[in-house]
Parts: sequence; C-alpha cells; structure tokens
Amino acid sequence: MTGEDKEFIRAREGIFSSIIVDTGLTGSATSPSLAFGDGNTGFFEVSDNRLRIAVAGTPYFEFQVGNFGSNGTKGANLVSDSATGTTPAFNFVDDSNTGIGSNASDQLSLIAGGIEGIRLQEAANRVIQVHRGTSLGLTADAGSSQGDGVITSTYNVYTTVATAGDAATLPSSFDTGMIIYVKNDAAVNSMDVFPASGDDAGAGTDTAVAVAAGDFAVFFATSASATWTKLMGGTA
Repeated sequence: MTGEDKEFIRAREGIFSSIIVDTGLTGSATSPSLAFGDGNTGFFEVSDNRLRIAVAGTPYFEFQVGNFGSNGTKGANLVSDSATGTTPAFNFVDDSNTGIGSNASDQLSLIAGGIEGIRLQEAANRVIQVHRGTSLGLTADAGSSQGDGVITSTYNVYTTVATAGDAATLPSSFDTGMIIYVKNDAAVNSMDVFPASGDDAGAGTDTAVAVAAGDFAVFFATSASATWTKLMGGTA
C-alpha cells in the first residue's frame, strides 16, 4: 500500500485523523491493517480467520474461530465452547486440556491433562474434592518394609501381592483433608500400608495397616504431613 493510500482516511476532513486503514489488508504487527495513532498499534489478519492485536509493534492477543488468547507460548486462552469437568473454558494456548472448567452449575473444576483434579462446590456445605489420579494394576512391593512403594494417586488398586505383607507407603507430604483409597484385588495375600517414617496411618506411629485380599482401606489426613485417620476397611 502506498503512502497516499494509507493517508486516505486521515485526509477526509480530519474526521478520522487518528485512524489508519490499509485497504489492501497487507498489515503486520508493526503496521496493522487497522491502526491508531502513530500506526504501530491496532488489528491485522495474520492468516485466514486469525485476527491479531498489536501494541507498539508487538502482537499480544489473537482471535481465532472459537477462542481468544495470548500470542505467547503457554499464554491464557478463553474458549467459547461449553465447559465441563474435564474440558476447561479457560485454558492455555499450547495446553487446551488444562485450566478451569465447570462440572455443573455452582461447581468450579480445576483440570490438568483432561482430568478434574479439584472440584469446588457451592451447596449447603462446601465440598472440596481433591483428586490425584487413579492407579490400576499395581504391584505391592516385596517384603513388608516402611518406605517401599510410595503411593502417589488418590485411587489405588493392587492386583498383585505376591507374598503376604508386601507393602505400600502413604506419602510423606500431604495436606489436611486429603483422602487416599487403597484396594487389594489380590486373590489370596494380605498387604500392608505403612505411613511415612514418623507418621501415623491410623494404627499408631510407624505402624502398618493390613488390607486383606479383596478388602480396602480409606485414609483421611487429619494433620498435615503427620497423621492419617483410617476411615474404613483394613485392620491395625
């Protein structure tokens, strides 16, 4: 576009004296198609159906079909699709399945990798649900030794317990209110679930809770990084 074309609107009786329009749509970040002031701040189409916003010659945000987001890597992104408990409406430019969604009305879901990790729910009683993932087909560590087989998920199903007393260990770092479920799906052998060293799993300091074959145990953190209460299942 020639300088004469670029000044076309400016010259029209001074009405649009601070707006510059490139009628040829050849804009860029440093010279947007619809620009303001000195000409390096405005809007331009970087490719078909992608409209970017530039400020002082640098592109910062972009409109695409169905979303509006940052131009930077891992930048914030707003999606027009309906949010769910596993599909965030607020996500990241290069990570569309991680962000904030809603499982239902009056519920806020924090999502990572398409998995609802935390749900905040407004009701008569507020509910905070913390989810650290599900681990299936686990093998209890050989021998009954505290510190073996540290648990990293919320739901844990052990299908292999080769010898009675093979072990798993609750995490050493945890917040009050965390819940961990352990299911022993082995056919015959009981397994042990230890607290971390110096902690209590509900049976006393450094003492394991036995989970019989086919049984389960639920551990609720009643004191951060120190004490669990065994809510149900298992034996001391």
